[in-house]
Amino acid sequence: MDRLRAHLEAAHRIAGLGSWEVDLASAATWWSPDADDILGPAPGDAGVERLLEVVHAGDRAQLAQLHADAVRHGRPYEIDLRIVLPDGLRHVHLEVVVERADDGTPACLVGTFQDVTDRMALARRQAVTESRRRELLHRLVRAGEAARSQLAADLHDGPVQVLTATSMRLEVLGLTSDPRPAWLDDALPVVREVSAQLREVLYELHPRLHDGTDQGVAADLAHLADTVLPGMPVAVRVHDREPAREHALAVHAVVQEALWDVREHDSADTLAIDVHGDADAIRVVVDGAGGEGPLLTRMGLLGVRHRCEAQGGTAGLDSGGRVLRCSLPVGGAGSTAA
Repeated sequence: MDRLRAHLEAAHRIAGLGSWEVDLASAATWWSPDADDILGPAPGDAGVERLLEVVHAGDRAQLAQLHADAVRHGRPYEIDLRIVLPDGLRHVHLEVVVERADDGTPACLVGTFQDVTDRMALARRQAVTESRRRELLHRLVRAGEAARSQLAADLHDGPVQVLTATSMRLEVLGLTSDPRPAWLDDALPVVREVSAQLREVLYELHPRLHDGTDQGVAADLAHLADTVLPGMPVAVRVHDREPAREHALAVHAVVQEALWDVREHDSADTLAIDVHGDADAIRVVVDGAGGEGPLLTRMGLLGVRHRCEAQGGTAGLDSGGRVLRCSLPVGGAGSTAA
């Protein structure tokens, strides 16, 4: 028994734990030796008043009510408390269970309390770090989208407009020249083809998504798939409800990241893209058939996750890495495309 007691006290010290027990009939109270390290020194037979004396005033009434309910009605409880000691404020997690007499009435309370000050400080630092990381990620994604949007605008106002004007002038030249220049029949298709290719690049850089006048997200994603993966069979389905434009932009950005990785590594022969929308979130599922290994590479999945996390969402692979699942919260999702 002495060895077990010594082991228990050692475990208490390592974990920052203390314990106490009160016999409700006699009010006799026992505190573990570690209680002084957590609650400060007090007589060994002090009652629950010992806790109430050092508990922060803002937590005292709640603790008193929970303890009274445990004594009268046998209700166990747990609570996080602020403890005010001469060396500063500490945080303690308290759990109390009730032992009952043969007739079912509460007979004894057994409580454990743990100093969680360091843990809570670490949790706060982690929360701050995670918040800063998400903010930085959000800024990086926004900066990337702004750069893509600016490049699209420059291409549209520069080369695309020049090629469009050139195509029109060549057509006029063909109608008005006599004789018709021999090189014209070869030059005009080339100019038109280059212009069409640049317009596809513009779409990839700055997609013009549905505004309620066209076929919606399914048509937009089908166009995207045909642009990035020409010739690959891709089925696109939108279930439940059509996402609003700002959420459709986020979906488009996520799917675009995935499709480019599939294209670069030739990791599928066919794809099925399903978009499920409800009041809380939009879920995107990209299912690939054919190919070897996972649907996305590590870097491809990282890019998709960055897109999702910038919107407060999540992304991951399952089914042996062949299915990509993304979730974007509707309330927190915003446009990831400028």
